[in-house]
Amino acid sequence: MRRFHVYVCGVVVLTGATLASHFCVGQSMVSKEALLTEAREPCFLGRHAKAEGLAERYGPEVIDLLLELLQEESEHQTRDMILRWIGFLRDPRAVKPLIKMAEEYPLGPEPANQDFEVIQRILSTLGMIGSEDAVKYLKPLIAEEYWERRGIRTDQARQCLQEFALSSFAGSGTKEALDTLKSGEEIPKDFTHAIPGFIKSCERAMAYREHRPYVDPDADPRIQRTE
Repeated sequence: MRRFHVYVCGVVVLTGATLASHFCVGQSMVSKEALLTEAREPCFLGRHAKAEGLAERYGPEVIDLLLELLQEESEHQTRDMILRWIGFLRDPRAVKPLIKMAEEYPLGPEPANQDFEVIQRILSTLGMIGSEDAVKYLKPLIAEEYWERRGIRTDQARQCLQEFALSSFAGSGTKEALDTLKSGEEIPKDFTHAIPGFIKSCERAMAYREHRPYVDPDADPRIQRTE
C-alpha cells in the first residue's frame, strides 16, 4: 500500500492508514478519540444545547467518524450524545446506517426502559436529518402493525414506540410530514387527539430548517414570542 505523510505547520502528524481515523477541520486534524472525548464531556447547558454546539464546531466532515464511534461505543449516555450530534449535522449519509441500527436493535417482546430510549433517539435523529429516505422509513413506523412484526408483545409498548415514530416524523419538518398530519387519514386513531400538537412540532421544525422564526398561531399576541 502506498504510504504518505500529512504535514500541519511543518510537522508530520499522520502516516498511512492512521489518516482514516482523522478528518481535517479548519486547519487542524481531528481524531476519532478527540470526538469521543467531546461527546463524553459533561453537559452544563443541557444535552440538546451541547449537541447543537458540537455540530456547529465540527461540521459534516466528521460524519463518518461519528458513525464509527456509534458502532464502537457501548456507554449509553455517550451514544445518546453522538446520535444527537449526528442529528444536528443533518447529513443524509447517516440515514442508511441509522436505519440499519434501528432495524437490527434487539428490542425483544418487552423492551426495557433503556431500549425505548435508544430507539427513540435513533428515530429522532432520523427525523432531524429529514431527508427523503429518512421520512420514507419513519412513516410506516407510525402503524401498530410494524411493531407487531417486530415482536412487541404489549399494546402499551407498541403505542409508546408508535408515538416515538410519530414525533420523529413530525420533527422532520418536511412538507410530506405536514401534509400527512393535516389530512389525518394515515394517523392511528389512538393519536388523533394529539394531531394539533404534532402539527405545531412539524411547523416549528420546518421554520428551523428554513432559518425563519416560528410564530405559534394559538399564542396570545400580547405575549407572542418567536423561536
